[in-house]
Amino acid sequence: MKDVKIVLLKSGDPTVFPPVCSDTMKSLKDAVGEIAAIYRDSASFTYEEIEAASEEGRHIVTINGRKLEELVPIPDPSKYCGMACTGCGGGGSGTGGDVVEGPHCAGIYRNIPESVLRLAVKKEIFG
Repeated sequence: MKDVKIVLLKSGDPTVFPPVCSDTMKSLKDAVGEIAAIYRDSASFTYEEIEAASEEGRHIVTINGRKLEELVPIPDPSKYCGMACTGCGGGGSGTGGDVVEGPHCAGIYRNIPESVLRLAVKKEIFG
């Protein structure tokens, strides 16, 4: 049985909203609980939140020490996004979405879609 440790490194910035799974509107903790129930025969789960641990101005989710973006990379926005943000040729609309706009949109999730979290956990467990 594989050990899976999911850690939320919270931003020290009080203006950053708590992370919510944008596709299901569940808290990260609730989503992890449901994922743990699905894979209970294949993995043992630990969930932890660490206050003011991220200095990047955003929350960071790690799975066994690897950032979520390493397990499930964000596709090249120029191939799926119709917006024309300065610096990347594609990206967010400037108001919402799961990806940070502008030159960083190819590498950072703003919210954590539960579907992405599930895929990352599945990759971690089964390779």
